[in-house]
Amino acid sequence: MRTRGEFLAKRIQRKIKEIDGREPDLGILDVTLYRDDFRTRLKQPEVSVTDISFDITEKDIILIDDVLYTGRTVRSALDAIMDLGRPSTVQFCVLVDRGHREMPIAAAM
Repeated sequence: MRTRGEFLAKRIQRKIKEIDGREPDLGILDVTLYRDDFRTRLKQPEVSVTDISFDITEKDIILIDDVLYTGRTVRSALDAIMDLGRPSTVQFCVLVDRGHREMPIAAAM
């Protein structure tokens, strides 16, 4: 996930290549327009380009970000991923978990 997750993903990709000799596909996902707060939080949103040059359908996807706090960014990333295809699995890798997430509550009627 762009921005700081991009740096972590590239480092992980290099380490996998060093250890295993394989170079996994790497894509960069911009979630700016998928965020539910982009109009209120950002006066002029800075939109970057999503750069995923491979088909994600039926692939195992690992979303990588630097910090998890409320979960809004990862929720946005899941929405963005679903617009690109239907992966087999989606996992989330984060460097720092700050806790205090807002947990959605589902109510059955």
